Amino acid sequence: MKRNFYIAVILAVLGCKTSRYEGASIITLNFEDCGPDLGYSKIELSVPKKYTLSKTVDDHGFCEYRFTSPKGAILYISSNVYYGSALNYENRFGADVITYSGNRSLDDSITNGGMQDNGQYWLEWVKGNYVLGYVNQPDSINPQDIFLDVILLD
Repeated sequence: MKRNFYIAVILAVLGCKTSRYEGASIITLNFEDCGPDLGYSKIELSVPKKYTLSKTVDDHGFCEYRFTSPKGAILYISSNVYYGSALNYENRFGADVITYSGNRSLDDSITNGGMQDNGQYWLEWVKGNYVLGYVNQPDSINPQDIFLDVILLD
């Protein structure tokens, strides 16, 4: 009896998790000429369909793609592994993080996050030679739960 209960709970949890991604779409982002020594020119990933996409390039030539939700949350993926996104500058500064060291390996990952002054959540995750993050998110979530199947393409 307990075994059947646990199996039912596991199936219910898996069902909730997969239903969250039913609205996802696979896109390819172009990162050609988006910073030194990237090791990739494109990134393929799955994202929720209810976001609008924009691209910015900073003064140093790093690219950032932003996915803005209808409710104001902004998810992003950036090639600037040294300073992350300008969207999270004040949040990082408040957490005493100004820059990410250039002396780390591509196998390293760094995660910073927390609650913003407006009660929304922010997060920045440096993963090898790209950065995933969000601002103005109503709840704290793992970026891997938003950006699915990130694939770096040569």
